[in-house]
Amino acid sequence: MAAPDAPAVPTTPTNQQAVQFQSDEILWYRNGIWGECGYAIPNSGGKNWTYNGDIFGLMQMIGRNVFEFAHRESVKFYTAPHKQFWYDVHQMLTVGIKRCADLAIRPNSDHVAEPTHATPTPQVFLVYPIPYFKARVRQLDIARILQKMLMLQTEIMQHTDNERGNYFTAEFAGMVTQYLQECLAWIATKYFGYSRDESYAPGFKIADERFSNYNPDLVLTSAERTEERQPPLWWPTENDLSRIRGIPINEAILLAERWPREDWLAVADANVLVTTDSIEPAGAGDEAQTQAVAVPNRAP
Repeated sequence: MAAPDAPAVPTTPTNQQAVQFQSDEILWYRNGIWGECGYAIPNSGGKNWTYNGDIFGLMQMIGRNVFEFAHRESVKFYTAPHKQFWYDVHQMLTVGIKRCADLAIRPNSDHVAEPTHATPTPQVFLVYPIPYFKARVRQLDIARILQKMLMLQTEIMQHTDNERGNYFTAEFAGMVTQYLQECLAWIATKYFGYSRDESYAPGFKIADERFSNYNPDLVLTSAERTEERQPPLWWPTENDLSRIRGIPINEAILLAERWPREDWLAVADANVLVTTDSIEPAGAGDEAQTQAVAVPNRAP
C-alpha cells in the first residue's frame, strides 16, 4: 500500500512568521482602500516583538500621536497649519525627549532593578498606518515629520534593546532623541524664529509667546501660500480609522510591500503617468490672450 502524500508546505506566510524585505524602507500598506490611498507603515525588518515594556510604551505614544496628526484637516493644504497643530506636535516631541531622558539607564547607574527569575512576555508591536505615498499630505513640513516618525518607529523595532526586559540604554535613548530633536529644531527654526543652536539646547521648548506671535506668512514664499483644490478624494471617517488604529505588526506586514518604483512618476491619486504624449503643444486649446493683465498686490 502506497504511503499517503505528505502535507503540502504552505507558501504563504502566517501570522507567526517574520516577513522580511530586502530593504529598511518605509513600507506600503497595500490593504484595499488604504493601499489605494498610499498608506504606509514602518518596517520591522522581521523584528516584530519586544521584551521591553518601556520601548513598547514609547512606540505606542509616538505611533498614536502621529496617526492622529496625519488625519487632521491641515494635511490637505499646502499652507502652514494653525498654531494648535504645531503646539500638539511640539508637545509630543518634548514629552518623548523627556521620557527618553527619564528612562535611560547608563552603564554606571546605581538605580536599576534587575530581575532575578521573572521574564517578561514578549509583546508584538502595534503600528498605525498613515497616508504617506501618493502625495495626499500636501503640507511639506508635516510630510517631512511623518516621514521622520515612520523612520524612527522602524529604528525602534529593530534596536537590540528590545531584548532587554527591564530597561533601555542611553544609546537607545540617544537614537530616539535625535529624531525627535531634529523635528523640534525644524519647527522651531522655520516657524518660530529660533536658531539651530538654541533649538538643540538641553530642555529646549518653544516659548508660549512665540506661539502667540505665530505668523507663517513671514517665512513662506508666495508660491507656498498658494492653494489649488484637490481632486475629489476619499478621506476616512473616525469609524473607518478605528479599523486600523493599532494593528499588530505581524499582521500588518503580511499586507505590506515595497513602494513600486514604476509609480514614482504617478501624479497624486490620479495615478496618471506623465509622458510626452500627454503634453499639449503650446497654443493648444483656448486662444492665447494678447492683452497683458495687471497683477494685483505686486511688491514695489
